[in-house]
Amino acid sequence: MGRRSGRVWGNSGEGTGDRDGVFLQRKLPIRADAAGLLQLGPRVSEAAVRRKVQPLLKAWKWNPELATHVLKTLAKSSFPVMSLQTMNILRASEVTPLTAHYNAALGACVEQKRWKIAFTLFNMMRQDQVVANDDTVKEIMGSCSWPKAMTMWMLLRNAPGLSVTSHNHVMGAVGPSAPATALEIFHNFAQDGVVADAMSFNEAIACYGRLGQWQESLQQLEEMSKRDLVPEPRHFSSSITALGLCSEWQRALWLWRDAKDIADAEGFSIMATALASSKQWMEALEVLADMREQEQQC
Repeated sequence: MGRRSGRVWGNSGEGTGDRDGVFLQRKLPIRADAAGLLQLGPRVSEAAVRRKVQPLLKAWKWNPELATHVLKTLAKSSFPVMSLQTMNILRASEVTPLTAHYNAALGACVEQKRWKIAFTLFNMMRQDQVVANDDTVKEIMGSCSWPKAMTMWMLLRNAPGLSVTSHNHVMGAVGPSAPATALEIFHNFAQDGVVADAMSFNEAIACYGRLGQWQESLQQLEEMSKRDLVPEPRHFSSSITALGLCSEWQRALWLWRDAKDIADAEGFSIMATALASSKQWMEALEVLADMREQEQQC
């Protein structure tokens, strides 16, 4: 399906303010369950979905946010097939498919990891010349295992308007299973024209830890300081986890001195786990005792 003339592609989908559109918005249901879609169940024919959606299309044309709301409701219920069917019906009508519509439909694929449906939706998005954004990348990455995530990223990587947030989403999707590949993405930031932010460094620190390269993990904290990025509790936690995986519990304790005052409950737990994994039981108990004391003070 080619691009439709005279339409704005990739906008927010806000209402036009037309009186008829406002009237239709008030008169027609805006929730997927009110339209009867959820009652159909997750596996149903497109014809059955069309019978429910058809009365809504005129309202969706005037106020595309109504379609977004329905698609988001389907996503919350993890109805990926119905989301795809709804997008097919929307595209065949006079409703302008927008970035927000596709992102909502892609969100339905995440919980069940329905990457094939996500890939189909992404291809439809490209056919409609709808602009992908950081949320598009987030939903697609959430729908894929890491090899498929990298395949999708190669298609998305050069899309205009993507920020460092998209790169962080990819690192987060790939890093747990393929940390070396995630680090390649990190080291190609300059080539992609983006600048690493605090989340980027957190992902890199975690990846170095998974590879057992605790020295490089600590170097990322130093690099953050050089770039005037203030390490947060999550950065210290990721570094301590890296040290714990490498049985560098003494270095972890050294780092803990800087992190303790800003650590949250998760940080205390991570520090205790790092010590326990090296069989430093007394030190681990002391950290847990400090956590309880901090909780009582709060």
